[in-house]
Amino acid sequence: MTIEQQTNKEMVQAIEQYVEQESEKWAQHVLSNAKTVDDLMTALWEHGKVKKDGTEVERMLHRLIYERGASRIKALMTEIETLTLKRALSPKGDSAIR
Repeated sequence: MTIEQQTNKEMVQAIEQYVEQESEKWAQHVLSNAKTVDDLMTALWEHGKVKKDGTEVERMLHRLIYERGASRIKALMTEIETLTLKRALSPKGDSAIR
């Protein structure tokens, strides 16, 4: 591996780490501040808007951070929905899930 390839690999890793950390922070912030599903959906909608200011790199990072964070939040919502449906459909109610 050349020095240039190594440098590129290190830059990609640094960007990946940054995006991962920032998306986790954003997702935690959204989840901790949302009191209702509407709050959650509003936060996803607002942050998902295309960033019009900043450099092209800043806009790209914003999009990557949003996509990762939103993916986590949506996965969590799906998991909660699945658990809720299982409880609702269970003949024994809540105790069947535990």
